Amino acid sequence: MEFNKITKENLIDKKEYFKNQNLRLSDYSIGYKFMWRNYADTYVAEYNNCLIFKEYFEDNFFFHYPISKYNNTEDEIDALKEIEKYCIDNEFALNYTCIPQEKMDVFIKRYGVRMKVENRRRWRDYIYTADSFKFFSGGKYSGQRNHINKFKTKYNNYAFSVIKKENEKAIIDFFKDYESVFNKRNFSNPEMANEEFLADEEIMPLFDDFSLVGGYLTVDNKIIAVAIGEICSDTLIVHIEKALTEYEGAYPMMASEFAKHFAVGNVKFINREDDAGEVGLRKSKLQYKPFEIASKFDVFCGTGFDNVNEIPKLKSDRLTLCALQEKDIINFAKMSLDDNRNKYWGYDWKKDFYKNGNKSIPTPDYFYDVYKNDFKNKIQIPFAIYDLNNEFIGEADLHRFDYEEGVEVGVRLIEKYEGQGFATEAIKLLIDYALFELDLNQVNAKCYKQNVKSKKMLENSGLRYKSEDDTFFYFYKTAEM
Repeated sequence: MEFNKITKENLIDKKEYFKNQNLRLSDYSIGYKFMWRNYADTYVAEYNNCLIFKEYFEDNFFFHYPISKYNNTEDEIDALKEIEKYCIDNEFALNYTCIPQEKMDVFIKRYGVRMKVENRRRWRDYIYTADSFKFFSGGKYSGQRNHINKFKTKYNNYAFSVIKKENEKAIIDFFKDYESVFNKRNFSNPEMANEEFLADEEIMPLFDDFSLVGGYLTVDNKIIAVAIGEICSDTLIVHIEKALTEYEGAYPMMASEFAKHFAVGNVKFINREDDAGEVGLRKSKLQYKPFEIASKFDVFCGTGFDNVNEIPKLKSDRLTLCALQEKDIINFAKMSLDDNRNKYWGYDWKKDFYKNGNKSIPTPDYFYDVYKNDFKNKIQIPFAIYDLNNEFIGEADLHRFDYEEGVEVGVRLIEKYEGQGFATEAIKLLIDYALFELDLNQVNAKCYKQNVKSKKMLENSGLRYKSEDDTFFYFYKTAEM
């Protein structure tokens, strides 16, 4: 799965994904993705008929719910699994953002044991019935009707027009004029305001490419209001709605005309996006009596590693597995530097050490720092292996904690301690700790196919053959086995 920074080209290439998505949230529309791509630092990947979006925000990566081209739940679940694998492979925390209410059952089933959830009010979308905006019927909309009637009376030469390609320059000019008179200091987040103004102008040349819809109001042939959106399944999503406030009633008039022209056919709802925590905007959106204020959940997924705050001490008849003792930092480094010992370990220290231009041999402290940071950053639980004489004889670890309550085990020994059953004994300790102390569902292991000794050791540890590919044999064990 390869992520690429969002561009107009790769969004245009994938626009068919958006038309039929039925999540009703603005975040899953092509216009929204493009307009806020820089603010949220957004990337996109395609996997198994799904679009997967990743953004970098507040010093963390977040993923959106996969957009299935065919609204296929099985494809979405496969994409979630691929996101999990991507995070494990790249040592990222698994965080999601903007998850719709109707998809939370999926998350509870997959991550409910260890997930944390946030639902910030400022990012919830305001969703209205299409008919309510077309006519503003009933007593609760009397204020909007009064504003519209005043507008029609005062500006009886008004006109509503559908945006076409030839209107592009005039609409952009309107946005520039609007920005020049708009008091950005009223915004609690001026950076977001500036991003929106820039996006308004950027999206106009892509109006047809993104299959957007839009219209504008004129009075005396002067543009006084513009609205732009897109239709996703049964929802008209309004990305841009701007009006000159000196024209009393321009906003409700624009909203009504926009709905009458574009909330037609199968369109039953209008999404007017969030209020970003702006007091005035919130009051305005509430006055239009939303059918729903749609939640967007942030989900932070944990693993069995989360509650491990120190490396535990595990004991068998002949071994103690515990944190590396400082007296053995040099011995640990010697083992790490032994290429013959580590060709089947699965991690090559040179890849990280030399990528920054280092040309020297790493010191023992380098390997000790990596050891400590791997635990601190929740990458692995690294155990030093000691015999009955408190001699350091190797390392065992638990790594690749996954989001289905699984973990992978590994072991490596100093050469003179091989062939004495120590590796098998260490693996058995790790299996029992993972299944019964951490309460995980499954322990996994793998070995290179040419490593016959390792294969036999894993089998002797009680792990069962699972599968193989060109490179590895795979093994597993559950608490029920």
